[in-house]
Amino acid sequence: MIRELGVLIITKNSAETLDSCLMSIKDLTSEIVVVDSDSTDSTLEITKQYNVGILQFSTDDLGKKRAYGLKKMKSDWILMLDADEIISLTLKLELQELMKKKRLMDGYLIPYQNHFLNQKLNYGGENYEMIRLFKKDKALIRSALIHEKVKLKTRRLGKLNGKIYHYSYRNIRQIYLKFTDYARREVEKKIKKGEKSSFCKIFLYPFHMFWARFVKDKGYKDGLWRLPLDIGFAYMECLTYILLAIKNIKYKKENIKYTNKKLKRITIAFIIVTYKTKALERRRLNREINKIKNKIDRIYWVDNTKNKQGFAYGVNQGIKKGLKTGCNLFIVMNPDISLNKIDRKQLLTGGGYLDLWGGTMKQRNKAFYGGEIDPWRLSGGLIEEKPKNQYVTCGFVTGSFMVVKKEVIDKVGFFDEKYFMYYEDVDYCFRANKAGFRVGVDTKITYQHSENSRKNKLKSKWLAKSRWRFFWKYANWKQKIREMVYYLIKHFNISTWSNK
Repeated sequence: MIRELGVLIITKNSAETLDSCLMSIKDLTSEIVVVDSDSTDSTLEITKQYNVGILQFSTDDLGKKRAYGLKKMKSDWILMLDADEIISLTLKLELQELMKKKRLMDGYLIPYQNHFLNQKLNYGGENYEMIRLFKKDKALIRSALIHEKVKLKTRRLGKLNGKIYHYSYRNIRQIYLKFTDYARREVEKKIKKGEKSSFCKIFLYPFHMFWARFVKDKGYKDGLWRLPLDIGFAYMECLTYILLAIKNIKYKKENIKYTNKKLKRITIAFIIVTYKTKALERRRLNREINKIKNKIDRIYWVDNTKNKQGFAYGVNQGIKKGLKTGCNLFIVMNPDISLNKIDRKQLLTGGGYLDLWGGTMKQRNKAFYGGEIDPWRLSGGLIEEKPKNQYVTCGFVTGSFMVVKKEVIDKVGFFDEKYFMYYEDVDYCFRANKAGFRVGVDTKITYQHSENSRKNKLKSKWLAKSRWRFFWKYANWKQKIREMVYYLIKHFNISTWSNK
């Protein structure tokens, strides 16, 4: 049996190298998909000379671009290439033989041979392997502005001998334009992580980059002709941190503007949703909030004891009341948290960097810094690793303490009341992220969460039900089939039946 192999290529103004790339694979496969982003050169004209499927997807995110093309492909096995890459004859023959074998791994590393000014590079960080051949249903491609990577869902990883020839550094002008673009993309990544620039990073990191490539990794063995390349990498490092410094100053000005008390434009709505909450606990939290709020801020207690509605319903009631009274910042919280040692200015500081944010949650002798959503199972998990920076983006923040700007509510809307308890916060953050808002954590805001709900016998039932609702709402059909099979195996012990 010969397996179907498809080739996925992404392009943007790639006319200079695309013809050579397509020429090297034209006899290898019947399915070649090119995902283009509004090329203005002759890229599309070149593709017409070959049996190629063209898709248009306008984005600077290379990971999303790859993932989009991957979804559209019909072949079971995918070879992923850039427009400036050519497969060697050895690799071509190896791939043809591989597709005939009965048993294969789920993915394969392929070695790269990089070139500078059409000469081979053998040292200085230019020898590496990447997963470029994989089974379509066994791979994930995550969002990435540069250097998108394939991640296998299993550990079944093999290695091929044939090389991919990479012509990324073709002339001096081209590589410096490329490095300038990479620097801009790298800045966006660092901003999302909350990284800050410094004089040390601007002036010392470029020297370290050059030393690491040309000296430590023995780039000098290739010859002095490669010096412009290593200087180019140092230039990219320097430019990255200069641009990052400019961004840091810009965000700092926005932050000062946002937190300036003289403007007095920020009216906070503190929303606390309760259910059979003790009066003592209510009075304690009320005292803590009164120490934070000013005269124009509002406190809305929403008691769900009698109406028996869910947490999302209570939050929405509080938001609606806050909107009527002119509030433009909403702080959602549980009654079982403590806000000691937090002042109003500290709460507002994150608004210069984020649109929806939480803080460091201390719970049962552990600290959590927001949460991430598993891209395959769509389940939420809290982050225990402490970030290096004060402001960091994440998948979601918990509803025990969540600060939301009015702009987010205006665009995203209210919380989904179909969730009775749990995952309404994950759902809302997921929607905010998709709408382009910055969701994250201000690590200097620290609060204590007693988590009284852990004593509730129905917690596991509510959690499972809400997680399933979230999954069914956002999962694609492949994820749903996989989850249903997993559920049947787990709950009905199908493997045991098959052995009888």
